[in-house]
Amino acid sequence: DHIFPRAKVTRRNLRAADYSDATIETCLEKVNGLANLQLLNAQENQEKGDKLPVAWLDEKFREDSGVARQEYANHRLLGDVPGLEGFEEFYEARREALKERIRELVAS
Repeated sequence: DHIFPRAKVTRRNLRAADYSDATIETCLEKVNGLANLQLLNAQENQEKGDKLPVAWLDEKFREDSGVARQEYANHRLLGDVPGLEGFEEFYEARREALKERIRELVAS
């Protein structure tokens, strides 16, 4: 599943979030990249649909004190999930986190 849905990472939406033309092109290239993908079970995938991750996590953990949400995000290397305006930074941070997790697994 795309963490930031393809339906949301569009030229139109990125322009509305004040991205430059060059950054928009970069984001459109990254939307299908590994750092923007996660494994979800069928039910979670349907619940998430094309919601931005911050909205989906707010909905999924609306009755939680924040601990379960933070554990979920940490386990999936999501960090502090921003809105669309933070997609590029999120992507790069998660990419680095995934590389570090792979290094740890290979070293053990």
